[in-house]
Amino acid sequence: LRVMAVGNQGDVLVELGKPAEAAAQFMQAADLVKSDYTTPMFLMKAGIVYQQQNDWKNAARCFGRIVSDFPNSPDATTAKKYAGRAKAMAEQPA
Repeated sequence: LRVMAVGNQGDVLVELGKPAEAAAQFMQAADLVKSDYTTPMFLMKAGIVYQQQNDWKNAARCFGRIVSDFPNSPDATTAKKYAGRAKAMAEQPA
């Protein structure tokens, strides 16, 4: 229950236009308890927020973690696609 509360705070921060704080909150929720349900869900949310902020390295890290640590997650297929794009964008010269 606490994991969901922490993650929901991330959703509120997104709505308030505070993406950096939201990503940190989603990462905290993902790391709070290792769960096949909540961990990939919050990693996906963090990765999407990082993408929106053009923080491709952290986005790739989040998506890659879903693919490697939670391959049977419903988010794994989408995370694999997103991870590929994020890695490619992270490697582009600034």
